[in-house]
Amino acid sequence: MQYFVNIAILIISIGFFQSCQNGNGSTDASIDDRGDPTDEDGTSAENNIPILNPFILIIPESVQACSIDWIDPNNLQAAFTNKSRLSFFSGQFSLPTDQEQFRLDLIEKVELGSAQTQATSQGPGKITRIFSGSEQEGLFRYVYTQEFLTNNKILGLNIGIRFPFQNRTPLQPSVTFDEHSLSEADFNFWADYENSRLFFSSCSYNAYKCSVYELEIAGGDLLKIETCSHCPSKWTCPQDWAAIRRLQFNSGSQQREVNDPFRLAHSVRAHNNGADFLAFFEESVGPIRGLYFSSESYQHPLTFVQIHYLNTPLKTIETRLVLSCELKTAW
Repeated sequence: MQYFVNIAILIISIGFFQSCQNGNGSTDASIDDRGDPTDEDGTSAENNIPILNPFILIIPESVQACSIDWIDPNNLQAAFTNKSRLSFFSGQFSLPTDQEQFRLDLIEKVELGSAQTQATSQGPGKITRIFSGSEQEGLFRYVYTQEFLTNNKILGLNIGIRFPFQNRTPLQPSVTFDEHSLSEADFNFWADYENSRLFFSSCSYNAYKCSVYELEIAGGDLLKIETCSHCPSKWTCPQDWAAIRRLQFNSGSQQREVNDPFRLAHSVRAHNNGADFLAFFEESVGPIRGLYFSSESYQHPLTFVQIHYLNTPLKTIETRLVLSCELKTAW
């Protein structure tokens, strides 16, 4: 997957990214990351606008998108550096068909990193309208862009919305951006930030399949995790999306429980060939500030072999064997 330092964030598209492909070829109103304003034969159709009524983008209250985790065992800090959460304004937003550019703000807040640093908007959002096709059949694309500043770095947001039509009639005059559409990849996001490409899903994980495991660690420590995974129903995913909802660590008389998504990370390797888990405690347990552990097979997760105890810079200070791992029916 190609990485870029310069930012272009949040393209909502029917296609997702190289590890996932849409499997149904739906023509309903949805999101597209393409921006070529030409017909299939290469001719421009900008002068023939067949639909005058505006399209509508609907965003319910309290919609948020969270970045999908990616853990590099050789750079554990990057998993938290690139953590991000996007909060959206709610409402019904009119997208005119007869204006090539207009102002519109969709993003209420952008938070980045384990410190949840709030990025500062560098100006209002802008939408560019692109029309392609004929008067009888074609496509309206709306590309939203906006820049934010965080940690002396520019974060550029980009949202592409797609409305096909036939016989001068929209196949769907409005689209809804909500938790369900996020989980089902109707709306998908990517972000180029800090030399990493980030992708986004729902922050609730309600559509994910979750399981609880309890691990017995050599020396008497205990670990309990609730881990979740998901592949959108219309997609084929060589690599599932993954998340960890909460973690509880018991060492002697001390207990640490983490349910803050900015302090937890879980990612699945290509072809679901193993998974990685990472936690960062708000308060240390002696010298232990975090945990890193992995499974050899995501399809058979009871294959944890060892766990790394980490210090504040997330470097290994001790490695212990996992003696047992038991699947629980509830937390």
